[in-house]
Amino acid sequence: MEIARVDYNASPTLAELAVNARAAVDAEADTGERTPAGLALAALLAGLRREGITDT
Repeated sequence: MEIARVDYNASPTLAELAVNARAAVDAEADTGERTPAGLALAALLAGLRREGITDT
């Protein structure tokens, strides 16, 4: 997939989504359970951070 256009005034922002996603991953980790969705979300967040897109 390629992102062809970005609307920087869109709501919620990518940063807000990343903060919420991190909270969800952290909450799942606190349960001691791992789900495929949680693992995929954690991998996505790690990739965004690695690429410098977010700092979350």
